[in-house]
Amino acid sequence: MRFPTDVVKNDKSLVYENEDCKITYNLWASGGTSGFSIFNKSDVTLFVMLPQSFFVLNGYAYDYFLGRTYSTSASVFSSLNATQKKSSKITSGVYSKDILSISSNSNAISRYSTVSSTYSSATSSTEQAILAIPPRAYKNIGEYSIFSGIIKSCDNEVDYPKTMSEQATYTKSNTPAIFRNVLSYKLDNEPNTKMIDHEFWLSDLVNYSEKEAIQKVFLRGECKEIKSKAPVSFFKIETPPDKFYNPYSGKKSEKATSW
Repeated sequence: MRFPTDVVKNDKSLVYENEDCKITYNLWASGGTSGFSIFNKSDVTLFVMLPQSFFVLNGYAYDYFLGRTYSTSASVFSSLNATQKKSSKITSGVYSKDILSISSNSNAISRYSTVSSTYSSATSSTEQAILAIPPRAYKNIGEYSIFSGIIKSCDNEVDYPKTMSEQATYTKSNTPAIFRNVLSYKLDNEPNTKMIDHEFWLSDLVNYSEKEAIQKVFLRGECKEIKSKAPVSFFKIETPPDKFYNPYSGKKSEKATSW
């Protein structure tokens, strides 16, 4: 992906920084992630104005503020296994059928029963339109994938390569995916809202075979003991923060990855 000139690439992230905040991206994910973290560099609270902030994909603006209501619930279950002893002689306690009795007769016949109860509670909260970030702290913002579509050339050697295909390149005018993050914010001690507008676009694409892109290994512990019951997949290819991938398969179950 091509990214703005005021965004700096390092090994694990793309970073934008001004006098108020620091924004960090890492696009690497299936379909690409447009999400980011925003760090408040100031000594006052920073407010992100979500109703005025958007993810824009190929010209269409998606809202970061969706006005959702979240609910959580919890249930507590308790039970009691009790012993009932039938006896002609009871020295203490209470005799109540299928609940509990206490007997001094050592030859009594015992049976078990269960008393149970369940308690449930639920709470709900509404999404806030303004995201407050205290000084020298950060929060994450992210809702949308960049591009999950598959771009095919209709050439099997390119779409399903034995190792990897030649690189396809795009310009800003013919790219299949161009997105922007439009972020509105203000500081607690300032009256005016500021805006950050970052634009990214897909500039190149390479298809890899599954064997070329992915390796499967068993996870091992500190003493080299195997910790996983099944092999775990890892990328053999580079996973830079300015790229993403889309897995796909063909008619004959060929598996490949666009990168």
